[in-house]
Amino acid sequence: FGSSNWLQSKAVEAMAPPELTHDLALEIQEAMIQEFLRPEFRYKLRDALDGSEGDMVKQAHARRDVCMAVEIPLLAKFGYEATEESVHQHSLALGKLLHDCPDLVEKNQKLTRLVNPTMDVYEDEHIAAD
Repeated sequence: FGSSNWLQSKAVEAMAPPELTHDLALEIQEAMIQEFLRPEFRYKLRDALDGSEGDMVKQAHARRDVCMAVEIPLLAKFGYEATEESVHQHSLALGKLLHDCPDLVEKNQKLTRLVNPTMDVYEDEHIAAD
């Protein structure tokens, strides 16, 4: 009855996130940038942040919710489980790569600006008032 151990090891393998290489990280970042540039995302983010009435904690939760709705399915396309935990796993793995990869740092900064629209309010036409 050794098949039980085999099934358990396969289940663990299935839950393990993919190894985040530089090239995979770059591909994921570029896909996220494209998603975060979409007008639908920009408007949802703006509306969520506007609905937070200037409360920084509410804004953080609103930003998180809007971003997770994009990040979870996007990361699933790259072999991650479609869970919030996978987003955290990806972030931790990316953090380790950022120390040695200026191109990943640059993309990460762009992602940060895209989800913090007040940082670039004059450069982002999708956030400007209608």
